[in-house]
Amino acid sequence: MIKERQREGIAKAKVAGKYKGRKADKNNHDAIIRLRSEGVFIRKIASQLDCNPSTVQRVLKQQENA
Repeated sequence: MIKERQREGIAKAKVAGKYKGRKADKNNHDAIIRLRSEGVFIRKIASQLDCNPSTVQRVLKQQENA
């Protein structure tokens, strides 16, 4: 019963726009794209910008699709 009510409440909150998730930190996106165009490897970019390699890959994939 409690779980049911919890799911209903979460569904209502999502409809109301309360569950939007965390916004992306776009500070490094331009630097990632610039470094990759210069031929720097993904892991090297990640270590230089102090971020995760998966973040670098995600930004580059978004750039391809845009």
